[in-house]
Amino acid sequence: MRRLNVVSDYLRAFASDQRGAAAAEYVILLALIGSMLAVSILLLSDAIGDGVASVANLIDEAGCNNQGLGTGLGGGQGGGGGEGAGHGEGNTC
Repeated sequence: MRRLNVVSDYLRAFASDQRGAAAAEYVILLALIGSMLAVSILLLSDAIGDGVASVANLIDEAGCNNQGLGTGLGGGQGGGGGEGAGHGEGNTC
């Protein structure tokens, strides 16, 4: 008879333990957030690709080939009397 009470006491204590419930709730929330994120990426991927393509077309139409290299650096006089001058070329839009 005492053995039956030990088992029932253990089952009552196990049923009232709430530690695992919080972890399970977090797992469910993370699964929901992850699935919503995946669905939104799939739905928006075509719109984002179309937007990038339209910007690329606008740049091509403007004639900006972006192949010029170099930057201009300002010249100045050093404390020891030396002079420096900057030079650079590039195609800009």
